[in-house]
Amino acid sequence: MQKRLLWRFFPAFAAVVAVLLLLFSVVAIRLFDNFYLAQVTDELKAQVTLAEPTLRTTADIQQAVRELGERSGTRFTVVLPDGTVAADSEENPAQMTNHADRPEVRDAFGGIVGVSTRHSPTLKKELLYVAVRVRAAGETRFILRAAKPLRGIKEAIGPVFGEMSLVALLIGAAAVLVSFVVARRISVPLRRIQEGAERFAAGDLGSRLAMPETEEFARLARSLNTMAEQLRRLENIRKDFVANVSHELRTPITSIKGYVETLRDGALADREKARAFLDTIARQADRLGAIVEDLLALSKIERDNEQGDIVLDRSRLRPILEAAAQLFAQRAAERSVRIDISCDEGLSAPVSAPLLEQAIANLVDNAVKYSHDGGTVTVSAALAPDAVVITVADTGIGISLEHLPRLFERFYRVDKARSRAAGGTGLGLAIVKHIALAHKGAVSVKSEQGKGSSFSISLPLS
Repeated sequence: MQKRLLWRFFPAFAAVVAVLLLLFSVVAIRLFDNFYLAQVTDELKAQVTLAEPTLRTTADIQQAVRELGERSGTRFTVVLPDGTVAADSEENPAQMTNHADRPEVRDAFGGIVGVSTRHSPTLKKELLYVAVRVRAAGETRFILRAAKPLRGIKEAIGPVFGEMSLVALLIGAAAVLVSFVVARRISVPLRRIQEGAERFAAGDLGSRLAMPETEEFARLARSLNTMAEQLRRLENIRKDFVANVSHELRTPITSIKGYVETLRDGALADREKARAFLDTIARQADRLGAIVEDLLALSKIERDNEQGDIVLDRSRLRPILEAAAQLFAQRAAERSVRIDISCDEGLSAPVSAPLLEQAIANLVDNAVKYSHDGGTVTVSAALAPDAVVITVADTGIGISLEHLPRLFERFYRVDKARSRAAGGTGLGLAIVKHIALAHKGAVSVKSEQGKGSSFSISLPLS
């Protein structure tokens, strides 16, 4: 049976309040009980300490013990080293059993203050005992023990427990009443937010939640509206991705299929054409392989980042930059493109060296591809406030401003025909972006048509 949100929320809240108050009361009572017992224990220790000099020098220990007990309202017992009771302020010591096995007496013989709470077989009630060793001429003369009945202690703290229980009940009643009022005020705007969230879940991402008067609910409504906008954007990106990946895979597959059919239809007889067709098929197969490899690499980076499997170690950056640039040194030399590296030898940052090298290599690859013959590619790293910024800049063809916001999306191409001809998969910059995110960093781009581009990866120093 379905219930209104108020009646689902309020009983649970009231139950939580009741449980918390019960736990608070139990803990508070126990703490107070322990505190009071500790106070009584300290009091008994003080009484034993004050009585010790008198008993050490008196001739009639039994009389002295009885007088001490009458004055203080505390029971005193004197136990000899063999456990025999020599004096007691309330009982006849001759009728008392050997006390050598009493825990507080054993502790006192061991040289520490003995404290014990247990049932007294002599007085037939629970007592708190404190015992100390009294020495003379370096030897144990006797054990002096003080005791108070626990019943008296509990009677002393009983009224406090009653008052605490009453206060807890009053607080509980007030909390339940307040929770009922709060639950009612929460239920209406929360129900409206719930209805809006259900519309979003049903796919109506174009609707928007009205802003409640309560600030917290207004923030929640704004967050849900923002989430809906992001979901719409992600849905558009998903559709674009599906369309793009389908197109990117369909193009080489269609080409391979077409050339294979041509070869089957008789082109195999012409060795020169057959070789050219097979070379084209091989290139398209390589292209398919490159797309799949980049998709797998991108998926692995995302998965490792989500699972926390990417380990960052503080590493010098210059060797990483040099290794990435070296991969394209020959291709750059063939077009007279110079690759310059600018980075202090001691500059370091917490990085995953293989991933960072892959990201820089992707940027250097693009920079060399889209540079004019005789151009320059500059790979640099420098300190910025709280970060290290790695930049790959070229003097190539540049990118128009309208393309920059979408440049790091998967399969987004500025010039589709030219980028495919250059051998790109359309995933290189997306990989760079996710490697930067895996380092808790960011990637950015500045570019102007005809004047080159500058891509930067910002890495936090800690």
